[in-house]
Amino acid sequence: MIQRIQSVYLFLAGLLPAFTFWLPLARFSSEGTEGFQTLYATGLRSVGSAPSAGETATPWALIVIGICCVLLPLIALFGYKNRKAQMRKTRWAMLLDVAYYVALSVHVWLHATGGGLTPGFALGCLCPLLSFLFLWLALRAIRKDEALVRAADRIR
Repeated sequence: MIQRIQSVYLFLAGLLPAFTFWLPLARFSSEGTEGFQTLYATGLRSVGSAPSAGETATPWALIVIGICCVLLPLIALFGYKNRKAQMRKTRWAMLLDVAYYVALSVHVWLHATGGGLTPGFALGCLCPLLSFLFLWLALRAIRKDEALVRAADRIR
């Protein structure tokens, strides 16, 4: 049954990581310059007279993990007939959100230390955290449904 509260949670958990592709994840600035660099999930953009930190690679780990963070909750959403598989996919999605933060931290750290820049995190960093929260709420609701079905089976 798709009209459950965990369906809303899973939909929001799949929608929020998609915003990381458009929202800035981190900003890098250097003392003595007026410009800054902004890190998005798809790459780095310079604004003003930003300091050049050398050539930075496209954050492929952020792109791949971000796409998986979008797709896995949506796949779990439509697997509502098998609650155990839905719980397993939700746990994997939670693990992917943590992996996204690890990849983001590594990418920010490597870019900041390579160019002597000061990092600052932006609004896009909150999306995977909110996604993790919605996944946790969905997991709780799926467990409640599972307990309710088991209790109903006991009565029969």
